[in-house]
Amino acid sequence: MKLKTLLSWTGIAIVSASLAACSSNPPADADSADTSGASGNSPAASEQVTLQFWNPPQTADDSQFIQPIIDRFEAENPGIKINFTIPPWESLTQNLTAAFVGGQAPDVFYLPSGWFPQFADGGHLADLNSDRFASHWQQLEPLLTEETVLQGQYKGRQYGVPWVAISGWQLLYNEQLLQEAGYDRAPQTWDEWVEAAQKLTIVENGTTTQWGMGIPGNERGMFSFNLTYGPFWQAGADLVTDDLSKAAFNTPEGLTGITFFADLIHKHKAAPPIGIYKDYEIFDAFFEGKIAMVIGGTDTVQRKYNDYPDFPLGSDFWPEGPGGSRLTNGAVGMLFVPETAKHPEEAMKFISYLSELENSREFLQAVGFASTLKDSEDLYPDMPETRVFTQFDYLGPNIPLPFSLWDVLGPAMQEVMTGKDPQAALDAAEESINRQIQANQ
Repeated sequence: MKLKTLLSWTGIAIVSASLAACSSNPPADADSADTSGASGNSPAASEQVTLQFWNPPQTADDSQFIQPIIDRFEAENPGIKINFTIPPWESLTQNLTAAFVGGQAPDVFYLPSGWFPQFADGGHLADLNSDRFASHWQQLEPLLTEETVLQGQYKGRQYGVPWVAISGWQLLYNEQLLQEAGYDRAPQTWDEWVEAAQKLTIVENGTTTQWGMGIPGNERGMFSFNLTYGPFWQAGADLVTDDLSKAAFNTPEGLTGITFFADLIHKHKAAPPIGIYKDYEIFDAFFEGKIAMVIGGTDTVQRKYNDYPDFPLGSDFWPEGPGGSRLTNGAVGMLFVPETAKHPEEAMKFISYLSELENSREFLQAVGFASTLKDSEDLYPDMPETRVFTQFDYLGPNIPLPFSLWDVLGPAMQEVMTGKDPQAALDAAEESINRQIQANQ
């Protein structure tokens, strides 16, 4: 695949606890939003169309970034009004389900790429290649990166318009510490990674004063989403079968993947045991020079510029695993239109407007996401470390299941990191995932 320099992850997710920051002023529940536009009057009956737009929070106050975009859109399109709602992440799917059942679905809404299959299976999402949407989608699709477009496909249909993206967490390192240890670049393979982590670990009088590698904990799910899939893919394991009928990771390659971080801690003694640093404390230690390398995201890069402007930060993709892969998990934030859309023309017009880089630049920069547009190389001109987050060559495939594999595999990997037998963890994870797959068929 051709490298594409643009930054929106994620993430997506896009998506996950790592994306689920709380807004300072979201409604207590999306059900409290004004939903009059969901079944509003047709253009023939009224000069103004009202669209309901639901977008869960990505910052402490998304309205300061999104509302100006809406204001400009309304000024340029006086016949369309946008009612903007910030539903909480923790009840987003429940609120959407209730809205669909009640016939009050928002006209445009945001979901991470891994969250929409359940609504597609329920017949709630519009197929963008259907007659009512095809002309708009055919104009928009050529402007978007192929990798992010694929994240919005499910069972041969295109449901999501990729809006923002997270290309997964990547390797961040202290350039000065690596140089002092004799390295002029980041490790490129797992073997080099282990060697560097060991060499960069310093023990004085029985106490480790510097760790070669830091592994974030699972608070707020950030380990499960950001670090789980990568080691499996890089080791050469598949996560599910091609037909999505059962788990596929309980293999020798999967065993290698699930033990990688545990080996860094227990076998190689090059990473702190789980529990020494909680949540984002691992990144505090990194910026304080106590840890030489971490897997982190764009928010970590932004922290350098906000709090540690002189920190010698380097970035690179995950090192290549024994399976010959550098794939990592990421997410694409998608915009959707309900199958029952009353105003498809206006909804797609608004989505196209949101997708334009000049309209969403400030929002993307505030949340550290990448644009999904092909032509967006200048989004972060003053932050060269974001390069690895703005190229989607190593963005792993979307796994369109109606539940999140990382909710099972993440805790399983963490259990191995705290001493559980890795084969037993794989067996239990396989059983759990297969049971969920069967329950959703």
